[in-house]
Amino acid sequence: MEDLLRLIRSGRNLEAMTNIVRSCYERRRSTSRRVWRQYAIEKARHPEILNYVHRCKMTSRAAMRGML
Repeated sequence: MEDLLRLIRSGRNLEAMTNIVRSCYERRRSTSRRVWRQYAIEKARHPEILNYVHRCKMTSRAAMRGML
């Protein structure tokens, strides 16, 4: 988590997004739905990471659709 936050804070956007996508994909693929959901709640919803990811309009829209 700290490595990812360091990438975000240093402006290494491509590397940060690649890390986010890869880690989420690997976690989702290798765990049960319950474990994945818990991971998403605890890690992926970190305020600084959410703020960063939601700068992308497509990601932000997708997240809002998922909340409805």
